[in-house]
Amino acid sequence: LWRLPGTKELHCFNGHANAVIHVQFLGGGREFLSSSSQHQGSENTWRRWDLADRKEVASMTAGPDFRFGCAVFSPDGRHVLVGGPGGFLRLWNW
Repeated sequence: LWRLPGTKELHCFNGHANAVIHVQFLGGGREFLSSSSQHQGSENTWRRWDLADRKEVASMTAGPDFRFGCAVFSPDGRHVLVGGPGGFLRLWNW
């Protein structure tokens, strides 16, 4: 988390096993959601973070056999749409 303008880091959020591929703030700006790549290994998890408390407040796992390459979250944070190998799109409820 960075303060803008400028280059002051406020906090580093740790939790994903692989590179984070998507981050999205929720409507009020108090929370954000993240998902990671599965390049180094399977991590089928989306995470929800609280900015004020600077910690993870929830996570959701799709299962060990489910791989995805991209994710986008609904503005209210209740759904995630993921795409993966074979050209599929799947909608998950939070």
